[in-house]
Amino acid sequence: MKDLSESDKHRVFINRLTGAQQRLYAYIYTQLGPGPNVDDVLQETNLSLWENADSYDPSRPFMPWAYQFAYNRVRAYRASLSRSRLIFDEKLLAMLHETFTESPLAGDSPLEALQGCVERLSKDQKQLLGERYEGERSLTDLAKQLGESITCLTSRLHRIRRDLARCIQGKMAAEVAK
Repeated sequence: MKDLSESDKHRVFINRLTGAQQRLYAYIYTQLGPGPNVDDVLQETNLSLWENADSYDPSRPFMPWAYQFAYNRVRAYRASLSRSRLIFDEKLLAMLHETFTESPLAGDSPLEALQGCVERLSKDQKQLLGERYEGERSLTDLAKQLGESITCLTSRLHRIRRDLARCIQGKMAAEVAK
């Protein structure tokens, strides 16, 4: 592929970028959770990829290269939230990034794994996640509603996120072993 013309390199890049949209969305969704921010970060990722298209070597795998841009955009988005609530801590974010970039699978399986892992949660855990992240409730409001301290609530959410990350890793490892 080293002998490709510039227009052929451009065409290869466009084909790989458009073919990667579902996988990039799943990657970003896994790190940020549901919400309109996933689409925004995907769009920023696509812009970054497009701006750096000339540095892409078509003889190399596209997804690891693209995941790195998505990872950087997710981190930039999280930094822009500053003191707002964050869905995952940095350690978990890095772990999820490794799961995507080290997996030989390039399909939708990480998103499917997340959805399957969420389904395994108890009704109370699902409700808590829904209230916190889909309902965009503050920790203070949620703690008051539940009659528990913010520290206790934060610990519960951390355990749920940690368990989800382990579940996703387990599902991904099982799929790789198939």
